[in-house]
Amino acid sequence: MALVASTTAYAYDFNPKQKDATKYTKEANAAVYNKLDFSDKTLIEEADRGFIAPLPNGGDIPPYTGITEMQFMQDKKAPPEANPSLWRHAGYVNRGGLYEVAKDRVYQVRGNDLSNLTIIETKNGVVFWDIEYSPLSFKQSWELYKKHRGDRPVKGVIISHSHLDHYGGYKGLID
Repeated sequence: MALVASTTAYAYDFNPKQKDATKYTKEANAAVYNKLDFSDKTLIEEADRGFIAPLPNGGDIPPYTGITEMQFMQDKKAPPEANPSLWRHAGYVNRGGLYEVAKDRVYQVRGNDLSNLTIIETKNGVVFWDIEYSPLSFKQSWELYKKHRGDRPVKGVIISHSHLDHYGGYKGLID
């Protein structure tokens, strides 16, 4: 089973073959712009709270993933075909890097994979909560954490549930 995929499939492709939004969709999406306050930056400030460091190489791990190609909606107005609220939300959650979640205790590496790597610091080492989809992304996330928080012994791994994006990086831990 191959895990390599074309990264261009993630990019929103504005091209002449694309169908225009219907009149109904354009009107519905315009109504969302009129209803919500898109000048309010509170949500983006909250999304960035605890930010420590960006992902190396923008999160790209060739040929495994092209994270930067999935960030096409950040700081751009939604096209008529997309709901503006969902477009804005995607820009808020598609932010990568190392974040402090709970003071001096819980950290996350976000945006490097389909799921986040959560690292819980204990007195004797660290416990991972879910270890991402790919061994490559897990290793990159772990290296980013160690660069900014130091190398600590791994004392445990918690897998929240049996979806591959929560345990697929396990091989990166044991290699």
